[in-house]
Amino acid sequence: MAKLTFIKTPLSLGIGREETAPLPEETVETADDQQDIPARALPARELAERAQGPALPSLRTISIIGGVLTAAIAALMLLRAADEAGERRIETELTQSRIAVATADRLAAMQDRLRQSDNPVSLTRFAMTEEIVGPRTAAFRLAADRGSYVAAGATEFYDMRPGDLGGRDLSRPGAAILEKGLIADGAVGRTMVTWRPLPDGGAIVVASPARDIFVRTPATVSYALALAVFLFAAGALALLIRRQARAMTLAGNALEDATTRLAVFEDTGAGEWYLDVKAGLITLPGALLSHLGHGRKDRKFVLREASGLIHPKDARAVLALWTGKADNGGQMQFRMRTSRTDGDNAQGGWVWVVTRMLEEGPLSRGLIMPLGDKPLDNGKAAKLQARLTDAIESIPEAFLLWDENGRLVTWNRKFCNIFRIQPGRLRAGQSPRTIAGFADQGGDLITDYFAPPEDAREQSLEVRLPANRWGHVSRRRTQEGGWVCVVTNITDMKRRARAQKRKERELELTVETLERSRAELREAMHDYRVEKSRAEDANRSKSEFLANMSHELRTPLNAINGFSEVMQSELYGALGHAKYKEYVDDILSSGRHLLALIDDILDMSKIEAGRMELETGPVPLERLMKEGLRFVEPMTHDKEVTLTASIGNLPFAWGDARATKQVFVNLLSNAVKFTEPGGSVTVTAQADLNSITVLIADTGIGIAPDRLARLGEPFEMIEDHLARSRNGSGLGLALAKSLMELQAGILVMASEPTRGTVAAFTLPRREGVTVQVPEILKGRGHMLTAQPVAAPPARQAANDARAAE
Repeated sequence: MAKLTFIKTPLSLGIGREETAPLPEETVETADDQQDIPARALPARELAERAQGPALPSLRTISIIGGVLTAAIAALMLLRAADEAGERRIETELTQSRIAVATADRLAAMQDRLRQSDNPVSLTRFAMTEEIVGPRTAAFRLAADRGSYVAAGATEFYDMRPGDLGGRDLSRPGAAILEKGLIADGAVGRTMVTWRPLPDGGAIVVASPARDIFVRTPATVSYALALAVFLFAAGALALLIRRQARAMTLAGNALEDATTRLAVFEDTGAGEWYLDVKAGLITLPGALLSHLGHGRKDRKFVLREASGLIHPKDARAVLALWTGKADNGGQMQFRMRTSRTDGDNAQGGWVWVVTRMLEEGPLSRGLIMPLGDKPLDNGKAAKLQARLTDAIESIPEAFLLWDENGRLVTWNRKFCNIFRIQPGRLRAGQSPRTIAGFADQGGDLITDYFAPPEDAREQSLEVRLPANRWGHVSRRRTQEGGWVCVVTNITDMKRRARAQKRKERELELTVETLERSRAELREAMHDYRVEKSRAEDANRSKSEFLANMSHELRTPLNAINGFSEVMQSELYGALGHAKYKEYVDDILSSGRHLLALIDDILDMSKIEAGRMELETGPVPLERLMKEGLRFVEPMTHDKEVTLTASIGNLPFAWGDARATKQVFVNLLSNAVKFTEPGGSVTVTAQADLNSITVLIADTGIGIAPDRLARLGEPFEMIEDHLARSRNGSGLGLALAKSLMELQAGILVMASEPTRGTVAAFTLPRREGVTVQVPEILKGRGHMLTAQPVAAPPARQAANDARAAE
């Protein structure tokens, strides 16, 4: 049994079906004694080589190159991380040295103040805290006998004993690194210790984490994160490039495969014929004539001459088909003469061919293909045609084939789906413009990118398709002068590429933002250090100026006041004229007022600088208030103001005795000062389980609501024609407010113009109690102080115990 072999081809003769598709390579057994079709086919190995695309770099090669690059980058980052770690350790040592030197100098300059202070431990701790930087830095002031020390800063991370520094000469400056757990807990690790000696034989010891005094994120962690981000971006980019290359390879393979199959189809002897009906000339393809042994080029024949090549029994039907006068559906099989010799048949013989009309008109055309010694069985032809259709429909890309005249030859459903064309509307022989009219959307794309190009150049480009899709269009010329168009869907690849570019831009922006933030933070830290140093210098200069001025002003004022008192009492005899007596009284009054003003300014400056030290404890409030009443009583007589007090049987309060008395005297003096002659001032007190409240009410000028909120600020005075006529600096109420805040107390004022003012201050009865606004003034008064939050007594006791160690 002989075998008839058909090669997969993009052309179709439409046997048994109007719409055709490429025929896959199949082997069909014919009847006995049939011979193989004398067609030249390419070897299987050559077809396989043509189907292969360009070689892609292997995954192993990409991995090796990526590994080498990653190792190089990681090595550079490790070296940079090591350098940065060393810089941080040097920075830690220099910062510790600066802290130790500055603290030692500060304590050395404060020796006289420390000896005169009632609480030298607190003053020492305060001086040490001023120089400490870093969240886990602590300073220790060792005594000369090394038996005790004063600690400041983050002491909760360290448990240092005097013996821990044994064997080290603390009389000379030095530094050391202690292992983890020796003096610090696990959160600190290795500890760097720097010491500086003091003139009295003691020493200042500063301790902080050895790797970084500012406890910043380790450089290795930062560079590891940067390396991870780089690896992720590089891997994604490599994967994208490989996928894109693979897609391009597949598209190229599809085009090459289509071109190869078209060549194979032509090698079987198939081709197109053209008939000029008016001239009576028919052009037969050179592939068919070569197969029949009549030459290798296309030739034009007169119909009578062409009929000589056809078997006499088939000539009439063939001529009717070619001229469009047949009604056989435009398709038939017939025999043609061959001049090729084969074995004993030296004169040649007849070969069966099949033809099909593609376009009928003044210039008709169709397809013709040799079959062999026997015609095709109609059933087998239909089966082969169905397989041909299935093969072309199974191609994953959209496929179009045009002839040399730019007319449609064959297509698949993928192309119809792109432009939403109903497959039944397409016919062989249609022009690109006709097909574009069938498209629901994007018809212009068919004429621009899917039809044969106007410049006759082969193209490969990316095109935006309808429905927001992308395709890679490849147009190549066939051997007969036609064109093959293959369209590959690259929408997913384009989306991944855009997403990858967006991620790369976001990553670049993130890196730029981080770098900019780092530079800004570095600049801000530098500015902060400069401004802090300036503020400290300004504060130190202010304190020194006030201290010097207080001495310079108090000395002559004390002399003025003393001599004025002697002259006022006429201790050494009468002054003489009455005016002298009046002048002496004025001098004494002005001197005392100026001395009180200087004292107020000094107290206010101490409070603002945080240097006001209070000795809190039980305060005999009743006794202090009686002393204050006696102090203000002469003023009430001079102004003819009635003073009434109801303060009997008051319990002790918790605070500072001197500060409490000063607050009471300031408030009482203001009440008397701003009360007109004939008015009255009333002092009362009330106590509950947690607090004691003192109320001072007067019938004075009162305060406007818009002025009440501004009271308590330094040098703030009531703007009134009566207030301007009275002496005052505007510091009394500000001092009272600040002193109450230092004692965890509250200062509240309520007033109405022309009706008077009520001033009240509240102190806790014991340590650790949080006081509240008195019920009598809730909703009516304005609280000048902030709401106090008292520390628990247990915590205070723990802090005092640690300070005493």
